[in-house]
Amino acid sequence: MPVDEILSTIAELGAQGRRGALGLWAILGALIGAGVGGYLGYLGGDFGGLIAGVLPGALVGWLIALLLRGAAIFLVIFVLILAVTLGWQWLTGAFG
Repeated sequence: MPVDEILSTIAELGAQGRRGALGLWAILGALIGAGVGGYLGYLGGDFGGLIAGVLPGALVGWLIALLLRGAAIFLVIFVLILAVTLGWQWLTGAFG
């Protein structure tokens, strides 16, 4: 499975639900990304660089927030499966 398919699947999973693409974490990611992008744009130029860096920074921050939310969902599913598997192994005496 190519990396771009994995990332797109994780981003889609992060964007689903009622708190997905417009949820708190996505908005916070966009705001932090806009701040970082504006700061980096200001370092590269003047006020025009600041304005030019805000929008791409917000987009990148929003996408990173969706990726992190999707990865967290995968992590929760993995931990649940791991707990059930280890519990079953313990009950059947595999650790003894």
